[in-house]
Amino acid sequence: MTKKMNEKGLFYPFVLILIVLLSFVITIQANFLIREKRILKLSSILLQQEYYFKQSIIYLDEQFHLNGELPIEGEYSFNHGTVYYDLEDQEGSLIKIILEVQINGVANVEAIAYYSLIEREVVKWIEIERK
Repeated sequence: MTKKMNEKGLFYPFVLILIVLLSFVITIQANFLIREKRILKLSSILLQQEYYFKQSIIYLDEQFHLNGELPIEGEYSFNHGTVYYDLEDQEGSLIKIILEVQINGVANVEAIAYYSLIEREVVKWIEIERK
């Protein structure tokens, strides 16, 4: 059997193209993995913030109904963060609560809640994100 001249180097370019395509696919998959990891971390922080806000309002409500009054300012400590709050009277049964969440020592979000003492719930909620 004799080899033709044009079939001599067919295998090398085929393998080279295959390696380039595989490395391209692996790079795309790695980028997707990095993005998903970043989204998971951000969503975890957001869920922690929401949980800390909710628990702080619940603690304030319990404290008001046990003692009949609330301190003007204070803080609640959690596993990975702290919530600082300030209270301001708006009307007879409405209290303005300014909350600031710090997760791992970084102030991420500040929120303003208007709490009705009659309805025992938050009637208005405003979040202000810090950068």
